[in-house]
Amino acid sequence: ISDFTMAWELDKEHVAILVNRGNCYSALKDYESALADYKTAETLDPTELSIYYNRAHVYDKMESYELAIADYTKCIELAGPKADFYQRRSDAYHYLGDELSAMKDIENVLSVEPDHILALNNLGYIYIQFEEYEKAVEIFIRREKLGNLDTYFFSNYGYALFMTGKQELGIEYVTKALDLNLKNSYACKYLALMMLAKNDLTAACEWINKGIALGYTTKYDNALVDLKAEHCK
Repeated sequence: ISDFTMAWELDKEHVAILVNRGNCYSALKDYESALADYKTAETLDPTELSIYYNRAHVYDKMESYELAIADYTKCIELAGPKADFYQRRSDAYHYLGDELSAMKDIENVLSVEPDHILALNNLGYIYIQFEEYEKAVEIFIRREKLGNLDTYFFSNYGYALFMTGKQELGIEYVTKALDLNLKNSYACKYLALMMLAKNDLTAACEWINKGIALGYTTKYDNALVDLKAEHCK
């Protein structure tokens, strides 16, 4: 930071100096100082892409997602359609609970990069949230062809398969997700829901309790606590 400060004292029209110093402040979690540098840089050159891109990252870290969305939108205006911009804006919409806008941006990502793995994973997940399981399966089939499959893929694809009538294959895939990551509490939730659908209350409660023990409630929401209160007396 001190080097950038010295450079800035020598050349107060060099926007990159301020952006880089702002990035250093951001890395140190001094977000207010970072934002001050980006604001000054924006005043000097409102067409500099790196200002908005890096400031959006700071807003993400501060959970100021509306402001992050505005800056990612500015990035798109300045540099055109880029998968990274759409993906990050989609994440911000997701954290605001606006899944429809998040889905539209994921579709934008895939229009630029049809084999974007993260976008395919996220689109499949959103279809699950909308209970459009057939569409989710179609997306995960595309994702599977790309390889490098992880616990996130097996967990969500498995649940979508189960909900489209392929119950045993779905259970196999979600179990595979747990084999890859024994701490995948979301997979425990899916297995609990699957066991409830099969009227196996004992197994369902075991998965509910395991998911809670693995920290599902802290990471996500109260879904497992609510299921336990309803089904595990």
